[in-house]
Amino acid sequence: MYKQTLIQILGFILAASLVIGCSTSRKVRNSASGAAGEVTTYYEYGDLLRTGVSSEGFFIKKLRIVIDIDGNRNSYTANLRKSDDGKWLASIQLLRVEVFRVFADRESVTILDRIGRKAIIITWEVLAMKYGITYDLLPAILGDIPRIARQAQKDIGCISPTEFRAGSFRYEIVADCNIPRAREMIITSTTFGRTLSVKAEEYSIAEERYYTSVIFVEERSGVMNFVLYVDDLTIPWNGEIDFSIPANYKIER
Repeated sequence: MYKQTLIQILGFILAASLVIGCSTSRKVRNSASGAAGEVTTYYEYGDLLRTGVSSEGFFIKKLRIVIDIDGNRNSYTANLRKSDDGKWLASIQLLRVEVFRVFADRESVTILDRIGRKAIIITWEVLAMKYGITYDLLPAILGDIPRIARQAQKDIGCISPTEFRAGSFRYEIVADCNIPRAREMIITSTTFGRTLSVKAEEYSIAEERYYTSVIFVEERSGVMNFVLYVDDLTIPWNGEIDFSIPANYKIER
């Protein structure tokens, strides 16, 4: 797979995941617009940030990704882990053979192409320039909300969409009234003019934390969509992540 294709897929998955959902605690209060006795469920932004799966170390032993690009469908299995010191590591397999290993820290993302025996290193500076993506958006892969400036934060309700802007993205999010997760949302890149529709298809619980276990994401142009299946989540996970580039791999930047 060519370098540009790898970067595009990584950029799409990260950007699409910005609004997949929120692992949360829930706050219920009286709605200012509701009738007497009615209540509306709201989720405070700060609470969602603190109670997300990625707020501490975790290990997903089984992750399945089905990607459809222009009618060409590919299915991958993977595992994903994050350490307490903020390092991420994913192993992506095709037919039970590892084809990519992806490592991320606060400086860059490194993709090991096992078939081509090369390492592709992309700094967050480049990803920000090309896609508006930063390290702080990584938690969105799991449906956790991204870390944004405090002045842009708003409570998220379950009756009507909550709209806010963060960086080069505009969000419209509707929470699930029965489960503390986002159930449907739209994200628009004001820089690239792309709009994504994101739906939570299924939820699960791990250690009293709700997380979105089946997510459907579709680009409004119809060019690409993918389904993410999350299974076998361990949290908290206190392991360490060691990563190195094999000596015989060609390095590309």
